[in-house]
Amino acid sequence: MPPEFPLPVPSPLAVSAQGLAEKIVSGGAIVTLMKDTVQRYLVGHFTWVDPHRIFWFTAHGDAAEDGHVLDFEELRLVPNQRISFYRAGKRIACLATIRAAGLEDPDDYHIAWQLWQEVAPRRAKLIVDCLERYSPPDEDEVVWAERPPRAIPARLPA
Repeated sequence: MPPEFPLPVPSPLAVSAQGLAEKIVSGGAIVTLMKDTVQRYLVGHFTWVDPHRIFWFTAHGDAAEDGHVLDFEELRLVPNQRISFYRAGKRIACLATIRAAGLEDPDDYHIAWQLWQEVAPRRAKLIVDCLERYSPPDEDEVVWAERPPRAIPARLPA
């Protein structure tokens, strides 16, 4: 696994993280949640709600429950591969390319991603409805400029 390198702070990190997320998601991505049991989701749609909140809709989802939100405090970027999200110093989630997600059969996920591209337009209204539930009111948009995500130092092997 390549080392994680934080990008400059403050606002360049937010811009870089958004750009990296777009790149990761454009070719098929997985959100992995680190809970008691690891949960993986093939990403059908991904959006930054604000600097400390992301939204994704699970590919092939057909209900409001397929929309998910994650609040985080810090992040680490691995260029072209993944973004790790942290809360209270603990990694809680990761957005990664299908190849970098450590899946048993990434080819199956790539096929599912390709099929989703045909289904996605029919889910657009549902995705927008889900996203609106998690979007901040207009007056909170100031937070985006004042409180960008904070990078945490990379832990590189000695």
